[in-house]
Amino acid sequence: MPRWGWLLAGIVAVAAGLRFGTLGQQSLWYDEALTHDLVVQSFGNMISGVANTENTPPLSYALTWLSTRIFGSGEFGLRFVAALAGTATVPVAFLIGRELRNATAGLWAAALVAVNPMLVWFSQESRSYALLVFLTAIGLLCFLHALRPGRGGRALAGWVVASALALATHYFAIFPIAAEAAWLVWRHRLRVGRRVWVAVGAVGLAAAAIAPLALDQESSGRAESIGDESLARRVAQVPKQFLTGYDGPAQAALAVLSAALLVVACIGLWRHLRGGGSGLAVVMIAAIAVGVPVVAALAGADFLNTRNVLAALPPVLVLAGVGFAAAPAPLGPPAGALLTTIGLATVVGVVADPVHQRAAWRSFDRALGASGEPRLLVVSPADAPVSLRVYREELAPAGEADAAVREIVVAGLAAKTSAGATATPPAPGGQEPPATGFSLVDSRTTETYTLLRYRSPTPVAIAPQALAASGLGDSPAVLHVPPSR
Repeated sequence: MPRWGWLLAGIVAVAAGLRFGTLGQQSLWYDEALTHDLVVQSFGNMISGVANTENTPPLSYALTWLSTRIFGSGEFGLRFVAALAGTATVPVAFLIGRELRNATAGLWAAALVAVNPMLVWFSQESRSYALLVFLTAIGLLCFLHALRPGRGGRALAGWVVASALALATHYFAIFPIAAEAAWLVWRHRLRVGRRVWVAVGAVGLAAAAIAPLALDQESSGRAESIGDESLARRVAQVPKQFLTGYDGPAQAALAVLSAALLVVACIGLWRHLRGGGSGLAVVMIAAIAVGVPVVAALAGADFLNTRNVLAALPPVLVLAGVGFAAAPAPLGPPAGALLTTIGLATVVGVVADPVHQRAAWRSFDRALGASGEPRLLVVSPADAPVSLRVYREELAPAGEADAAVREIVVAGLAAKTSAGATATPPAPGGQEPPATGFSLVDSRTTETYTLLRYRSPTPVAIAPQALAASGLGDSPAVLHVPPSR
C-alpha cells in the first residue's frame, strides 16, 4: 500500500472513532425523538408518517428503520446510519481532492472532513443531513469523473444514481445537483452527447417524482419556525458554523483563527485554479449550494439555515484541502494542520462538556426516578413531551381533570435559544410550593437541568393546568407520570 493509503486509513479510523465512539453519549433531542416515533412503527405507517409530519423525503428514515431492527431503537441504532454515512464521506473527500489535484490534496480534504465539528455533529444525529452530505459528495466525485475524456458513461450513471438518492434524502440536494447538471451541459455545449442529455433528464425525472411530496410538505407550514431568527443572523451563522460547528469552547476566537487560516487556503487555491482543471466547477457548485437558498430567502422562499445547506460543506473543505496542498510550503502544511487541530479540539470539547451538547433528557429522566405512586411533572421547554417520552413512554398530558397526587416535580432543561447559543438551565426561582400542602424536599441544579421536587404527606387533588404558572421556563408542559412498573 502506498504511504498515502496508510495515512488515509488512519484518518478514516479517527473519523470513525469520533463518530461511533460517543454515538450514544448525548440524549436524543426533539427532532430525533420525532424520528424515533416514526421508525418504531411498521414500515408502511412510517412512510405515511414521514409524508404527513416531516419536511424531508423518506430515504433516511427507511434506512434508519432498518438499522433499528438490527441495533435497536436507542441512540446507537437511531444514529447508526448517520455515523456510517459521515465516516464514509471521509474517503470520498480524499478521492475528490485527489481528482482535483493529487493525493496530498486528498489527504488534507479527508482530514478536514474527518474532524469538522459540524459534520461530526450531524454524523451523530438521527436525521437526514449526514446521508445528504455523503450522497452529494458521491455525486460530486462522479461528476468530476464524467468531465474527464473517456470516462463519461459509468461516471454519468453513478452521478444519476447518487443524485436521485440525494433528492430522496433532502430537497436541498437540488442546488448542487442543478449546478452540476448545468456545468455538464455547458461543458459539452458544442456537442452535447446523448449520454449527457439522458443523465440530466433522468435526474430531472427524479426531481419531478419527488416534487409533489415536497410541495405538499411545504404547504403544511411546518418549516415556518426557521424564520423565527432573523435572516441576516442565519446568513452570518453559515460560515461560522461551517468552521466550528454549533457550539464549543472558545467559539469566537477559534472561528476568527479558522477564517484566517482559510486565507492561506484561498491563496493556494488561486494558484491551483490558474493551472486549469475542474476546481472552478467545484467552486461554482459550492457557491450555488449556499447562494441560491440565500437569494430564495431574500425573495420570500425562506428555508435557510446551516443544516439545510450542509451539502456545500464537503466541497468547501475539499477546496481548502486543495488550497493547503497548493499553497507555498512554509504556509500550507502548518495552516492545514492548525485548522485540523482546531476542528479536533472543538469536537473533543463538545464531548467533554455537557453544556455544548444536546438537551440531557436521559439524565433528567434518571433524576426523575421511579415511584410507586402517580405524580405530576411541570417541565420546560415546551417540546418536553416529545423528547422525554423516548425515555419514559408512560408519560401523558395531564389533561383538565383533577389529579390526586403526593408529589409534584417542577423542572427545566437547558435549551439553546438559537443555534450556537450557550444552553444554561433555568434558575430555580423562589422555590415556592406549587400547591397548598406541598413542601420542597429536593432541589438540584446541574449543568443541564434544574429539578425541584415537592411532596405532601397525603394525596391532594390538583387541577393540573393550574400548575403551569410554577414552570421554570416558557410554555411549560404539565404531564402525568403514572406509577413506575
